[in-house]
Amino acid sequence: MNGVIFAGAYQGGSLPKDGADLLEYIAPFYATIRHTNLKAIIAHDFIPSSFVEKYSTPQIIFVHHPIPDSYSVYFKRYLALRSLIPCHEYTHWWLCDIKDALITRDPTELFASKEYPLVVGEESKTMEQNEWFAKVFSVEPYLSLFSQIPHSIFPKTCGVWGGRSDVVYQTLDEMVRIYDDQFLNMKTIFGIDMLLFNWVIWNKMWTKTSAFAMQNYYDLPITSTDLKARNNECPRWISNQSEENTGFCKHTYRPNVIVEEFYDRHMKETTSKIPEWEEAVNITRKRWEYRWFHKERGMPMPYWLGE
Repeated sequence: MNGVIFAGAYQGGSLPKDGADLLEYIAPFYATIRHTNLKAIIAHDFIPSSFVEKYSTPQIIFVHHPIPDSYSVYFKRYLALRSLIPCHEYTHWWLCDIKDALITRDPTELFASKEYPLVVGEESKTMEQNEWFAKVFSVEPYLSLFSQIPHSIFPKTCGVWGGRSDVVYQTLDEMVRIYDDQFLNMKTIFGIDMLLFNWVIWNKMWTKTSAFAMQNYYDLPITSTDLKARNNECPRWISNQSEENTGFCKHTYRPNVIVEEFYDRHMKETTSKIPEWEEAVNITRKRWEYRWFHKERGMPMPYWLGE
């Protein structure tokens, strides 16, 4: 098996343009990929050649892959990935958000399954319990699709998922088909990727899908996993240590927990070799200090700064 991690960086969101600011934005993804020596492809439409030259490695490549502006910036990475899959011989592809994902173990190694070749991150609340889902998707143009998904299931995240190349391609192809039919030229439509992903998973890919609990911090390396069936849900990968140890995770909600256990304890040698790393750390520190003193007094310190 031969897997690759994919991320997209497209203009129109909050991405900085260059230098330490851009590095700081993609730092969790970039540094963990570099540390684990996994293969990664970053598709983009704006990153300067000087940045690409500085941060490319034999394992991490940047691909300039523009997407027409008739597609929402939130959807462009899915078209890029669909285009790239047939151009490579990887057996497995794994899509990650570029801003807030950590990859501490090879997901192909962790999750390869012939019976369930599509593996998706899963939220901790059902759709009917999830305030964001209820607020965003209970009105048109979302409602007609949202009503076709059982609200009793747990949402699958479109930002951390992957699997065997052919099923990843099929999933993306279904998403693009619906987008082209119903949402083309609606450039600013926020959340459409999440809705389409869940619709396709439930209506087209359910029997091929297994899930893992969305992780919020890095703890200890996983030793083994078991796949457990659940009533009225797709099977879920369960660690025999705890579900926080999949090594393929999001850091959004518990950013302070993984400091010593990840960057400080495991990655100092790696980050010391990354150009402008200290400048990126200082950008994070200043942002956190501003939010602490002006907005969120109880906000945890960012994961890479320590306590």
